[in-house]
Amino acid sequence: LCIVDQRLNTRIEAELMRRGFRTVRLPANERLSRAVESHTDMIVFNLCGELFFTAEYCEDNEQTVAMLHTLLPSYKFNFTSDTQSESYPNDCALNALLLGDKLFARLDSLSDCIKTRAKELGITLVNTKQGYPACCALRLNDGAVISQDRGLAKALLKNGIKVYLIDEGHIELPPHPYGFIGGAGAVFDGVLYFLGDHRLHPSCDIIEKAAKEENLSIVDLCPGSILRDLGGMIFTCQDI
Repeated sequence: LCIVDQRLNTRIEAELMRRGFRTVRLPANERLSRAVESHTDMIVFNLCGELFFTAEYCEDNEQTVAMLHTLLPSYKFNFTSDTQSESYPNDCALNALLLGDKLFARLDSLSDCIKTRAKELGITLVNTKQGYPACCALRLNDGAVISQDRGLAKALLKNGIKVYLIDEGHIELPPHPYGFIGGAGAVFDGVLYFLGDHRLHPSCDIIEKAAKEENLSIVDLCPGSILRDLGGMIFTCQDI
């Protein structure tokens, strides 16, 4: 199963289906800005097999959440009381980056529900100035990421995370000048999937080096197209 932004293009969806994935498109959260209103990393957070949504989003999109609940019977669903809006940092209550036993986020804006559950699971909370760590860093594994954000990189390096730094830009996020690498890809079962073609990014050599060193193969889901930031993808191995 692959949970994605509803604006995923049909070419990518067809390629995911060809590779054995069923896609679930997330409807927009109209409280968020248009650029990110259906971004996966703004609407849902996956914490060790538990999915976190805001209760208000679920009330607006009962059918989608109910379908996910049916498709993912082994997952626990949590509904937070957070009220999101398009103004920063009121939009990033669910945006966090889990790397091993550490959860990186702007803690004063992260949902209390997520913080409480993370602590119960023995996960260490690490504060970052960056409110969108899941957007700004592409998780390769528990100990390595690709990122263009120098500030976030310092916080990750300080906590023992390997960071492959790439150039800013060259990733679409209309109407903004550019998007971010964390929203343009995701890893599943030893494969680094990109929403577009990584070879069109000027730091493609660093991306390929990162994949090689972290024992990942690369699949470009839309060859010939510039990378697109859609808030990443959530892959699950749940039988459906």
